[in-house]
Amino acid sequence: MKIRFRMEREHMQLLSDYVQGLPALQAAHSKRRMITCLYFLTIGILGEIALMLTIGRFFGMMLLGCLIIAVIFWFAFPLMIRSSASKFTNQLYANPKFSWVFGERTIELFDDGFEYTTTSSVGKNKWETISNCGFIDDAFVFIIGPTTGFVIKQDQVIEGDFSAFASEVMRRTQTG
Repeated sequence: MKIRFRMEREHMQLLSDYVQGLPALQAAHSKRRMITCLYFLTIGILGEIALMLTIGRFFGMMLLGCLIIAVIFWFAFPLMIRSSASKFTNQLYANPKFSWVFGERTIELFDDGFEYTTTSSVGKNKWETISNCGFIDDAFVFIIGPTTGFVIKQDQVIEGDFSAFASEVMRRTQTG
């Protein structure tokens, strides 16, 4: 089975959005968010203890301030991550030295893996290299490494059956 398609700069944002939604990355972000909030609260508590030992009174303002910062951070962190990932993706692929990433691609599926062809290279991978695959909007995405993936938008398919291709990759990898 073979599919030929175009990969455009805008598709990289879909890839970034897909990766940001993966459960493993969500868990890492949640852990980081919790640790940072606990840090703010610890600073507030230690600050109040220091003030109490120094002045002899408990004011609660430092603790309240740190609590407010922790709550704001808890809700703002996911927006900050999404925004920074989007900005980074757009800046990275706006650079002309990454123009090779875009253009026409061909991916052919075999029993033991798949082969992808670009205007400048050919690569062969085993099925095990696909760490995740699935759909986002009208695109099929599959990840073959920490920084590599393919975004196949249905309206960018030049040759081949989009649905059959996606189903076959998902069946072979059983990750979707």
